[in-house]
Amino acid sequence: MVTETQVIVIGAGAAGLASASALTEAGYHVIVLEARNRVGGRAWTNNTLADFPVEMGAEWIHGGHVITWDLLKKHGFQAVETDAWDWMMANFDGDIHEELDEDIEAWEDCVYEDAYKIVKKAKEDRPLGDAIQHLDPTTRQIVNNLINGDLGADLVDVGTYGVFEEADIPEDMDDDFHIVGGYSPLFEAIAKDLDIRFDTVVEQITWSENKAQVTTRDEQVFSASHCVVTLPLAILQSKSVQFSPALPTQKRDAINGLGAGKVHKVILCFDAPILPNELTSMVTTGRSQLFWRPGIGDTAKRNLWTAFVTGTEASKHANMTDDEIVAITLEDLSVFSDYTLDKLKKMLKEGLVVRWSEDEFSQMGYSYVPVGGAGLREKLAEPIVNTLFFAGEATSTDYPATVHGAYESGIAAAKAIIKTR
Repeated sequence: MVTETQVIVIGAGAAGLASASALTEAGYHVIVLEARNRVGGRAWTNNTLADFPVEMGAEWIHGGHVITWDLLKKHGFQAVETDAWDWMMANFDGDIHEELDEDIEAWEDCVYEDAYKIVKKAKEDRPLGDAIQHLDPTTRQIVNNLINGDLGADLVDVGTYGVFEEADIPEDMDDDFHIVGGYSPLFEAIAKDLDIRFDTVVEQITWSENKAQVTTRDEQVFSASHCVVTLPLAILQSKSVQFSPALPTQKRDAINGLGAGKVHKVILCFDAPILPNELTSMVTTGRSQLFWRPGIGDTAKRNLWTAFVTGTEASKHANMTDDEIVAITLEDLSVFSDYTLDKLKKMLKEGLVVRWSEDEFSQMGYSYVPVGGAGLREKLAEPIVNTLFFAGEATSTDYPATVHGAYESGIAAAKAIIKTR
């Protein structure tokens, strides 16, 4: 039996929900196929770790005027500015700096400027990491660990041209906000009136002009005139979803030419504060890279720390158990605390590892552009014969690696479909 509809949307993350909402409002009948048993994709809020929401995936609204604020207003949500970067400490291979030195902040600010000078002189794309090669190895690692979380990969793996193709970045993008209640309730509100089929894993997309047929793992078949594909880049790269006929060469080149960043979180929950309440984040040359306090509100009640691990260090997790990762993270965190490591082990109530790059339905954190990959995001976003439309953070040239970038890409795909009427 084939289920007929006008538009199939694959994925109920930010991009998929955006497309489905916009198309439904435009009068289309839309069916959303979601592999998970929830909406949100790589945005997922946990309400069991503490008496406040803890984000397992996407954490912030980046910027005070991005589209997410329109969604908050529409669905009755609020957000508050985070204190995550108010007081940062740094560990230079055991040399603890009480506050992040102005020198380091200056190095961070200069990375992109120096990288631009390098590629302009070389007249060819170069790794962003070339801009920090003049620093000593310890400082180089600190700067890498400060920035790689924004990029989804280590600086040596990111192409400078790809970074500079991001356009129209608002001046307040450096301001970060937490959604009161978390991302999951917001996405649940957006999804309320949509036709979403959960636990529905897509395995094949057969397409021709003005027709797409989607087959699922449990042998359901859906047919429509248009299909919006919001699968994460890594899923497209893995070929776990087959296209018949195969996608055009240009589309395959775009998929394979972009980078799927490895991003993990390790969340440590303690039964009492282990660091001064005023301390909000730490950067380290250790394996855990970057720490911050999750959640909002009174820091005295937030006895939790999130470690954000990206790139090479996240790749190493593949050969480690969760217990081993928690032990390493606790050791890295203990350097900043007045408590001994043994004492912190006793104070630890729970350690949770979120391996996005090993998750079956994401296989990544967020995308980046390697050397030679500039322009591929735009090619990834291009539709095919008015049948297949692509959306997701990896297709965004303006706001990649962000929730609002993913959401805007979904709206763009919906608008492109509406234009085919």
